[in-house]
Amino acid sequence: MAKIALITRKITPQVLALARGLLSQRHEIQVITSYRTEFNIESESALNIEILAYFKKWNWLETIRLIPRILQRPPDIFHFIFENNEDRAQTAHQILSQLALRLRRSTVVTVGNSAVDSKSWHKSSFLNSCQALIAPSREKLMYLKRQGLIDKHVKTEVILPLPIHEVALVESSSEQKTIYDQCQKWKPYILVPSQPRKKIVDQLVELTQGTDMKLIFVGARSERVFADLRFTCLANPSSIELETLTQHAKAVMLATHEYEPAELMQWQKVCSKYQTPILALRRQVEIVPGLCQHEKNGFVLDHLAEDFRRILATNPKLQIQNYLRRSDLLTPLDQSLNNINRLYVSAMSSLR
Repeated sequence: MAKIALITRKITPQVLALARGLLSQRHEIQVITSYRTEFNIESESALNIEILAYFKKWNWLETIRLIPRILQRPPDIFHFIFENNEDRAQTAHQILSQLALRLRRSTVVTVGNSAVDSKSWHKSSFLNSCQALIAPSREKLMYLKRQGLIDKHVKTEVILPLPIHEVALVESSSEQKTIYDQCQKWKPYILVPSQPRKKIVDQLVELTQGTDMKLIFVGARSERVFADLRFTCLANPSSIELETLTQHAKAVMLATHEYEPAELMQWQKVCSKYQTPILALRRQVEIVPGLCQHEKNGFVLDHLAEDFRRILATNPKLQIQNYLRRSDLLTPLDQSLNNINRLYVSAMSSLR
């Protein structure tokens, strides 16, 4: 396995999740960061994550002091992380990037959602000096390419931010029973976790005509969406209620809304927990690989109306015979780590 230096101004939950994830895959992890870190350095050191908190201004003098420590046993990969628009390539980043080049080591850059929009990239050739770049979405990657900020020689990958640990839900027995009773009355139903717009409502109501399937929308009914026995609108369901609704649904329809990648990953997690099929667009599956495998844990739609009508005609109960076991489904964390590892290998091979 490789020795990886994560170079970041702050140790955020996302950086910590990456460090721990890579450590679990038997990489040796070193974090180079500012000396005032919000995380407990001692606790991370106990996990065999080496923390080098050398920087305050990220200038050349601080970097010179750090270099002898790096040269004792240089990392195989220098992974620079810029998470927001306050992060930018400072003098220290430039020097460390050049040091990696002299040592024949690979450099990888992760640019977060808000960091992509920073105007500082236009004044720097830093992104072009790396072997590989990780962007948070295809749109952000295309923006960087259109702006001429990365050349063709830079290997690129769209990798979603690593999920961090979530706080467990505290269940209320009365709340659970109330929504459970409603679910039994509504069955069979498709859960549509998006604000009901008249065009989408009309389209789905038309497609489900002639079937027993009902529609449950999450969101307040707008003035243009009139009452109809074919669907129900839930204005502000709690997290517990949403999970119960998912558990008893015939399917969860994600294809009607442009969700953020993190939201898609959360729906994948909940649906796999209850083996509830997902109805997703192909572009959503491309954004979150593994979100939906056709007829294994859901149905992939190229065109909402045409494909959904065909699926209902051949499989009106939206049944999946052999639902993928949870152990066969890669978690979002596993998917992201596998993609990062593949990019590391590609970046290292480009220097041979």
